[in-house]
Amino acid sequence: QGYQRNRGAEKAKYNHLLFLDADILLPNNTLNTYLKNINPNRQIVGRILFFPTKSNPIDFLLFAAAYIYIAIHSFFYPITSGGFLLTTKKNHEKIGGFKEGGLLGEDIDYGSRSVADGAKLYMNYKTYVLHSSRRARKMGRFKMLWVCIVTYIYFRRFGMVPNTSTFYYPYGEYEGYY
Repeated sequence: QGYQRNRGAEKAKYNHLLFLDADILLPNNTLNTYLKNINPNRQIVGRILFFPTKSNPIDFLLFAAAYIYIAIHSFFYPITSGGFLLTTKKNHEKIGGFKEGGLLGEDIDYGSRSVADGAKLYMNYKTYVLHSSRRARKMGRFKMLWVCIVTYIYFRRFGMVPNTSTFYYPYGEYEGYY
């Protein structure tokens, strides 16, 4: 997670950095649409709308509920997602990149440190990405939701969830199940 993202940023040649999770699909022109309204000289940390890849009403309902929560909560505490996190190389270097060694939370930590250091939290509602719900379907939607809630509470209380924690989060176990 954090380690891989930092190694990629070190190799990047351009002003903007885009961090994506493996279960994200970018529709055509997503980046062009996203970048149109961003000042290229501004320190930013950006997020985007996520829609499920499958047309399942339960998935849409869970995604909508998550957006309502994130929109309200962001007035008090910035929330960014590693699924799609756009920033500038300057911002990345200024905050020292992602913290490494954790199981979960490095993306939220990255966003909050960015905003605390002066980056604008930017949300683009004109475009979206597709997010596979395969992990939630395979793990169980409500179990996945429960894991997200519990780990977020842990993160807010103690910081990044360490790899040595008792939390189980299945990385890489659901390949090919978009």
